[in-house]
Amino acid sequence: MKHILLFVFLNATFLSLLPPSLSAQNSSQRLLEEYNLNEVDSMFRVANAAFRDRALDSCIRLIFQKLNGTMLIAKGNQVIKRETSGVMRFYEQGILYRDWTTRERITSFTKKSNQLKNNTLYELASITKQFTAVSILQLIEKGKLKLNDTLRKFYPELPYSGVTIHHLLSHTSGLPEYFDLPNKYFDTSHILSNQELISILAIQQPPFIFLPGDNYKYTNTNYVLLASIVEKVGDICFEEYVKQNLFLPAGMTESCFITELLETPRGNTAAGHLSDHTEVPRHFMDGTIGDKGIYSNPEELLKWKIALFDKKIIISDKSLYKATSKQNYIHGRGKANEIYGYGFRIENNKGLGKLIFHGGLWKGFQNVMVYRQDSNTVIIFLSNLRNSAHYGKSNSLLQIMEGA
Repeated sequence: MKHILLFVFLNATFLSLLPPSLSAQNSSQRLLEEYNLNEVDSMFRVANAAFRDRALDSCIRLIFQKLNGTMLIAKGNQVIKRETSGVMRFYEQGILYRDWTTRERITSFTKKSNQLKNNTLYELASITKQFTAVSILQLIEKGKLKLNDTLRKFYPELPYSGVTIHHLLSHTSGLPEYFDLPNKYFDTSHILSNQELISILAIQQPPFIFLPGDNYKYTNTNYVLLASIVEKVGDICFEEYVKQNLFLPAGMTESCFITELLETPRGNTAAGHLSDHTEVPRHFMDGTIGDKGIYSNPEELLKWKIALFDKKIIISDKSLYKATSKQNYIHGRGKANEIYGYGFRIENNKGLGKLIFHGGLWKGFQNVMVYRQDSNTVIIFLSNLRNSAHYGKSNSLLQIMEGA
């Protein structure tokens, strides 16, 4: 009886999903006893994959009802899903989006030159940090740096004794967040550079928020300083170091640094917007790099994943393990609210296992890149509209794909 019910269920539910070789035309005319277990298993696998694909498409459609941006899902080097929708700018006419007429909105969304494309470049924001961390790890492998080297070895003018490269990489340095420093410390009419920020820290000497190693606090200052250390040790500007040692070996020919102080935006560069569709204006802190500053697209980031995790041609397996394992151990009374490696966040998910990821928020861009080691799957969302359309959706997509 159980086998008969299984047969009926397969025919009624699955067969419409099967390829011609296992279609209802070929299968339904066969007698039950003509099926062997291997054939039944095969039908289940094909149908299950089809169900998952449909569920995946449905989830993606829901996300793109609000998402202005791009998405890529890949296993290994094979792209599974790719979608891009929306516009590069909502502010073409000098009129706030909310004040546009219906015709103006339709014109903007249908104007070919304003459409987001697969190769459109987005500000990666804090996804940049993994490139900074990997640059440091490369220099450690070359014997030019050590994890226990102190910050004052490179910048003796800074008052922060006891801070090491490890502390900077793992956000356990206790250094103050430069975004939170009083505006009176800065000339806000002038674009801030890394070196100018270091000078401000040396002159103003804002205090530790905790002693090095005593706690964990994600702080952008750490990665500005790391990028500046790369420049000192590598004897080359940070953006050129990344280009020569990370981008080019990975085949990332379109990725670049764009800030108010560096390269001007290209024609295929998206503008960032707040949730009310207001384009984010020039900001005096947009000159610092290492914590942000890289512009890229999903195809380029897939090349990066392949070079870093699959081919392992950027850093050694040992260094990569360090970068993607918990490093924010603390010896004080504080307690870390997340797991952080070197430039990567880590989640030990009950159903999905280890997830290596990082988000990015800056200038109206809202991004996330998630890598699941067990299935070699990467999910990338890049958006130039901060409306959280894809917030928290990566795990949902992975659960559909992996059946978790």
